[in-house]
Amino acid sequence: MSSKEEALRRLDQLEKNLVEKYQQEKARADGLEAVVKVLDPRVIELENKLEGYEKVDKAIEALRNILGVAPKNETTGLIRRTIDLEAAETVIKLSHTLEPVKMSTKTGLGKILYAAVHDLKSKPSSENEISDALQEYGWSMAHSTLAPNLAQLVKQGLLVKEQGKPIRYRTPGKLKIDVEKE
Repeated sequence: MSSKEEALRRLDQLEKNLVEKYQQEKARADGLEAVVKVLDPRVIELENKLEGYEKVDKAIEALRNILGVAPKNETTGLIRRTIDLEAAETVIKLSHTLEPVKMSTKTGLGKILYAAVHDLKSKPSSENEISDALQEYGWSMAHSTLAPNLAQLVKQGLLVKEQGKPIRYRTPGKLKIDVEKE
């Protein structure tokens, strides 16, 4: 073989090697380009999230400044703040006992209450109706005596005064009135 032929053969071999290397590099570049196409949106998304986190951190820092909260301890990452607490306990104890009211028909108050419970059946009754009921027992009571006694029974909570014309009186609905006969 002549040196010319040898040089041509080497050139062919070199060309083949270069073409092969070019094809390898092109394939590698195409692969990298595909990876970049896949990763690029993810990188952009991560950059956007990072910007969002930075904005949140700035907002938290601004709130801390507004509220006067101590900043984070850089070594522990904890926030130190003092909270003043005052504990108070309210206890309400309520007991209900029935207290008997002793009353006798020997008094004007007792007579009125007896008539209100027995004859008027605790229904609202006018002063005249109460006076009539008392007369049925033979207990005559003038208006000048009846009116103050009715007022006293209302004051003691043993009668309820209802507004209207004429004014009516009745026994309280939740009050238990027992009348003992002697």
